[in-house]
Amino acid sequence: MSSTNDKLNWRKVFDTYNTIKYLYALCEETDPDLNTNLQPLNEFRAALDHVLRLIAIENFEEYRDKDPQAELDKLYGHLSRAFFDLCDMISINYRNKIIDSLEDYSVEDITVALPTYYSEIKPNINKFSENIARLRTNKRFESKNDLDYLDEYPKIIKQLQNYYETVLAAQPSLYELRQKREDKEKRENRSRILTGWVIPIVSIIVALIIALIGWLI
Repeated sequence: MSSTNDKLNWRKVFDTYNTIKYLYALCEETDPDLNTNLQPLNEFRAALDHVLRLIAIENFEEYRDKDPQAELDKLYGHLSRAFFDLCDMISINYRNKIIDSLEDYSVEDITVALPTYYSEIKPNINKFSENIARLRTNKRFESKNDLDYLDEYPKIIKQLQNYYETVLAAQPSLYELRQKREDKEKRENRSRILTGWVIPIVSIIVALIIALIGWLI
């Protein structure tokens, strides 16, 4: 009588599912329109089929001749695809949120309110794209049961989340700096407008006075 006890760690399956389920909720919350991502749901449904087959192999005599490892590989395959779909979308959501939060501010405003943005945050976000591509590439050549990516990709997402929270915390300062800059620009524009009118008018008046003096003389 075969058993999957030496091949299947149910705690590992449960923890993997919980991690991905949390990411699914986070994906919804970070979506700008709070939309539901349907593709991971399809992967969850497909994964459930293989969970039930594994349970049947462990508990029902008529299924004991089935290959549990094949079912396990397919189970982790579906969970892996759901994981990467969700992580990709969450990382995109956070990067877009950071960009959208800063698009109304000048480089000078951002540099003052967020001194680490151009020296740390933006370069690291660019590196995250490279790391994500590496994770996806490496995963293609690893065992389906190797779930090291479950730790590495969420770390990237957590850092993106921290960066977004840093940007949000700087919003009052950014707004104040923008207001001061715009007020200064308005004053300078008014000054230029006045200067543009005053000088010609003064010149005309001076010319008239000189002409009048010349006529009187």
